[in-house]
Amino acid sequence: MKHHLLLLLPAAAASAHAASIAIPNASFEEPATANFALIADDDNAATGTWLKYNAFGAVVNAASGGNPWNYTPSGILGQQYGNLEAKAGGLFMDAAAYDGSGATDLYWKPGTYTLTVGVFGRIDNQPSASSAFSLNLFKRDTRTTGLAVLAATTVTSSQIRPDALTDFSVTLDVPDGAAYAGQPIGIWFQGLGGASGDWGYDNVRLDYVPEPGSGMLVLTAAVGLLRRRRR
Repeated sequence: MKHHLLLLLPAAAASAHAASIAIPNASFEEPATANFALIADDDNAATGTWLKYNAFGAVVNAASGGNPWNYTPSGILGQQYGNLEAKAGGLFMDAAAYDGSGATDLYWKPGTYTLTVGVFGRIDNQPSASSAFSLNLFKRDTRTTGLAVLAATTVTSSQIRPDALTDFSVTLDVPDGAAYAGQPIGIWFQGLGGASGDWGYDNVRLDYVPEPGSGMLVLTAAVGLLRRRRR
């Protein structure tokens, strides 16, 4: 019985520490913009707002009959989704305020982060073969400094569908003592250039697993407890 307890504790500790982070406006529902209306055009919008990186980023109303594509791909959450022309541009978000007043899980800390996003292509204007779309996790020192990519995954037009979202993920390991620890988590959807077409994306998810040190502490304590019981 003692050996069973020792084997189960590490798994229990790991599952207890894994967590999903609630990203503000993860399905692009607010503000309730009109078709292709830009959410914002500067770096000083309110916390949690998806910001325009340049003129090619937009949010589309996906309500039945209310969007210019006249259809809604399966997997869309809510009434809107992100849209990006197949040119250099995109939308990005600072997940929390830089003064530290936001929820604690919206700031970088040591551990592993996995960003997952559903991506699709416009049914009558699929991104061209030369087009690429990047899911980025970024940092920046203040709201007015540039975005520095920490991890990225590139999606090509051959990997997506026009009728349904396909999930893609990017993973980042934040080391202990990282200089950007304590800064707001940054998420950026970036067009990498292309001749034509439109990318669509929705359902932003972010999972976090702390660095393994906390789990090892639990294991060490369990081993010590078993040793004491054997005496």
